[in-house]
Amino acid sequence: MNEIGLEEIKGLTFDSFMGNMSYYVEKFLSDGVLFLKNFNPTRQQEWDIMVEFGNRINWFPNSTTGIVPTGPYECKELEDHRYTFEAHTDTVNDKDHYFIHWHLDGVDRDKPQMGSLWHMRQFDCAPDSGQTGFVNMGYFYENLSEDYKNFLLSCGVKRHYRLDVTGFDYNLTDQQIKDSSPMALIVDHHFTDKKILRMDFYINESSLHSFNGRPATEEEKLKYTYIHADIINQFCNDSSISKWIEWEKGDVIITDLFVMAHAVKGGFKLGERKFSRIWAYKEEYIPFNR
Repeated sequence: MNEIGLEEIKGLTFDSFMGNMSYYVEKFLSDGVLFLKNFNPTRQQEWDIMVEFGNRINWFPNSTTGIVPTGPYECKELEDHRYTFEAHTDTVNDKDHYFIHWHLDGVDRDKPQMGSLWHMRQFDCAPDSGQTGFVNMGYFYENLSEDYKNFLLSCGVKRHYRLDVTGFDYNLTDQQIKDSSPMALIVDHHFTDKKILRMDFYINESSLHSFNGRPATEEEKLKYTYIHADIINQFCNDSSISKWIEWEKGDVIITDLFVMAHAVKGGFKLGERKFSRIWAYKEEYIPFNR
């Protein structure tokens, strides 16, 4: 059911990758993620890759952004999940438990991140720790029952949270939720037009507001709650829908963040696992806290 072509792509150099860019862009759009083993690009090469992707699939950064790695697309500091460690001191941190739960980036935003490049620059922990899992939400939606698909296609939901500048969520007040606009759960991909299920993965973080453009009935709200919980249960308990990668230093992942739900498992300590990253957006950068 997964349909993610998440095989390890080995033996590439920067020149061989850039020289076959049409193939890799097509594969990226089909699979939602590229996993380049021991690729080891420089920071400039990371930028050049994302710029060329932007030229071909209409995201930023692209050639109009400039040839020099630029913030806020490029994160100058290496990501070590420091904020996650600090915010979740009570979380069980071992390789068999979630360190970061399933999520889609930016589902609370009108203009979310569209893609990213992650380059593991330090990996001083056990080989099977800190794994990253992926689910393609386009294929996942296609494989739902017709009843689920038709229902979700008609839903407009309100999120009960926003992400702050550190990437952690805070709850909205009742008035803020009331004043917010409902967001569609099924959204067309900006480049392929494929239908993508864009949902959050925590109980009580969203509620059904509208259905087919009118206020949702109580029966429809209950059905949404049931379907939402059922999908979360599938993610947590059905291993057939996801694929997981084991990292090594030098590995690179290029991800379609609009499509790919992802999660991270634990088993590593602060400072053992660090990666560089570049974000991509459909339009020029929108401040993360709006």
